Amino acid sequence: TEVALGMPGGGSPVARAHALTGLGGLLYWQGEWDATLEPYDEALRLFRQDGSDEEVAEALYNASFPLFYVGRSALARELLEESLALNQQVGRSLGVGRALWGLGNVANQSQDWSDAVEYIGRFEHALAAEAATQWYAQPRTARRLRLEWLAIGLVGVGFPGYLALNLAVYGDAFA
Repeated sequence: TEVALGMPGGGSPVARAHALTGLGGLLYWQGEWDATLEPYDEALRLFRQDGSDEEVAEALYNASFPLFYVGRSALARELLEESLALNQQVGRSLGVGRALWGLGNVANQSQDWSDAVEYIGRFEHALAAEAATQWYAQPRTARRLRLEWLAIGLVGVGFPGYLALNLAVYGDAFA
């Protein structure tokens, strides 16, 4: 990523945006939320300038996540709503599902439980529409993923980790 970012000005904006997305992802998974903002914002700007609708939708999704970790949930929601609309426009069901999952996380983090449940339900339908033969679209696997993602979101808002883990491990016994 650093080599790609250090390329002379002759590199394409889309190639730079992909490199910035990689850097943002590395920072995100290290939990460096503030540091993640700049590369994801710059990638989004570059994709808006020269990228495809799919790349813009994905960049919106990526840029939303560190925002709710730094207390900017309203902006995260705006980006996810735009990502959702773009993914719907281009017919990208996996992107629709991911945007809905993100919106469910924002609602969960904001303790807006009814919206969180609605978005996660819509996420399940979008995931099922992706492809019934894909591993992540199988009903039991989709339910397991929903529970795991809900557990991760619960820990993110201070829910005791052991309870969230039990929800992820044993939750589908109640489904």
